[in-house]
Parts: sequence; C-alpha cells; structure tokens
Amino acid sequence: MTRREKLHENYEDALFALLMDEVAEQEGMRLLEENERLRQDPEAAIPDKVNNRCLKTINRAFAKRRHHKIMYTMYRVFNRAAVIAVIVMILVGTAYAAFPEVRIRTLNLMIEVSDVASSLSLTRENIQSSELNDETSISNDEETLSGYRLPKISDEFLVIDEVHRSSCSWITYKNNLGDEITISIYAANGLILNVDTEDAQHVENIQVHGYDGLLVEKNGCLTIAWGDTDQNNLIEVEFTGIDRAVALNCAESIEFVTAP
Repeated sequence: MTRREKLHENYEDALFALLMDEVAEQEGMRLLEENERLRQDPEAAIPDKVNNRCLKTINRAFAKRRHHKIMYTMYRVFNRAAVIAVIVMILVGTAYAAFPEVRIRTLNLMIEVSDVASSLSLTRENIQSSELNDETSISNDEETLSGYRLPKISDEFLVIDEVHRSSCSWITYKNNLGDEITISIYAANGLILNVDTEDAQHVENIQVHGYDGLLVEKNGCLTIAWGDTDQNNLIEVEFTGIDRAVALNCAESIEFVTAP
C-alpha cells in the first residue's frame, strides 16, 4: 500500500468515527429528552402494586440463587470441620427435640433497608424444612387464611381477589370508593419480602402480637408487614384509603389460631 493510499484510508476511518460520534451525541440527547418526558408523564409511571409484585418475583429468584450459594459454602465448611459439625448437630438436635421453646427461638426476623425497598426475611438455624411446612399449609376456611384469623371487614367491602397456594395465599377487599385492603400470608422458607420504602413519607419499626415488623406510609397507601417467627410466616397487609388507626387495629386482629 502506498503512502497516499494509507493516508486516504486513515482519513476515511477518522471521518467515520466523527460521524458516529455526532450520531451518538444526538441519540443520547434524544434519549435524555425522552427520559425526562416519561418522568413528567404520570401515565407512564409503573403502578406501585405492579412494581411491588415485580420486586417480589425478582427477590424470589435471588433467594433461590443465594440458597444454592449458601448450601455450597456449607458443604465446603463441613468438609473442613466434619468432626466439630457432627458434635454441634448432635448437641443442638438433642435440645431441639427436648425443648419446644428452642425451636421458636431459632427463627429471627431480618430487616434490610436499601434505597429502593426494605427487605424482610426469617433466618433459621438448626430447623428442618420438613417441619416448617407442617404449619404453613393453606386453609380454605372462610374465617381464616393459612390458619390466621381474618379481621372483621365492613360490609361495604367486597372480596375481589382470593388465592390459596402451597407457599402463599392472599385476599383483597374493595369498596365503592376504591379503598382496598389486601392481606397476604407467605411461607418464609427462603423468601425475601420486599416492602416499598423509596421516598416514603413515614417508615416505622413496630411490633404486631410481639413480632417485629415495619409500618410504611407512602402516597396514600399504608403497608404493615411482620414476621411470625413461631409459624415461620411473613405477613403483609396493604391498605389504600384506610385510616392509620383502623389499619393498625386490622393488623392486630390477624392472629394465628389453628394449624390447617
């Protein structure tokens, strides 16, 4: 290749790079303008309910992945300290079988706060998954939901959605004014429950029936979530258009009464 041909080739490459740079800059400005337009358009906003359900679905997937990672780590630790692990398992297993209160204390509620949401999960130690499922099966009793007493709801509210599954169940009430109450019960085996606290007007640590939980007020909606460490369940009650005092009384009325 002659020197002239090489210079010509370099010129074409440089010209193409300049054109692409201009195109990228223009496209970036267009996307920024489009992003600002969408932020200002209330109709383009994702509904909080949809966003919360998406977060729950994503966190279920992450919980499964984290579970596999934890199991792999535990396997490596067991290989390095087999004798100590066996001794600990025997001692804890004996106490676990002999004293029911030990089983209750092995579950603890963990609350982790991020910029987007607060995550609730139940950590467990020395407790077998086969036993966890014994008290979290779903009941179809009209007066209970997963073995929990349903609160007394005003007759102006009608049931618009009700789901019963092996790992979760929920019921939604709505009146003619658009006010809603949704009660959800989740079996906490590896589940992380996300509560939307981003830009919330009020976030408060509370207790329901002696269990730790959260109360969140955001955009006219009030969410109360807590962990029932005795039954290994996470409970979430979402209120729209409901007074705080009424919401707290409703949450306090939800109490485990019988194993399904």
